[in-house]
Amino acid sequence: MMQRLTRRVLQHKRFVALGWLLLTIVGIGAAGPASSALDQRFSVPGREGWDASVQIERIYGNGGETLPLVPVVTLPKGTTVDSPGVKDQLTKVEDTARKVVPKGRVAGFGSTGDKAFV
Repeated sequence: MMQRLTRRVLQHKRFVALGWLLLTIVGIGAAGPASSALDQRFSVPGREGWDASVQIERIYGNGGETLPLVPVVTLPKGTTVDSPGVKDQLTKVEDTARKVVPKGRVAGFGSTGDKAFV
C-alpha cells in the first residue's frame, strides 16, 4: 500500500507540490484573522473566576485587568497586626502598590482590617 502511494505521489509530483504551495498560501492568509481572534482574557460571566472577581470588586471596591501581584509582609518578631502603628504601615504598603500598579486591584489588612489577609 505504501509503495502504491509513493508511486502515485512521484507520478504526480507537480500536482502534489502545487497542492502544498496552495495549502501554504491559504494557511498564511488564515493566520492573521485567526491570531487576532484569540483573546487572553479567560473570565467568562457565570464562571467561578468571573464570580470571584465580581465579589472581590463588590467587597473591596476596586478592580483591575492586571495579573495578580501578591506582596507578602513579614512583621518583626513579637509584632502583630494589632500592634500600634502596624495597620498604618500596612496601609502605606498598599498605597505604594497602587502607585506601582495604577490599574491593579489592591486590598489588604491595612485598608480593610479583614483578618483574612493575616
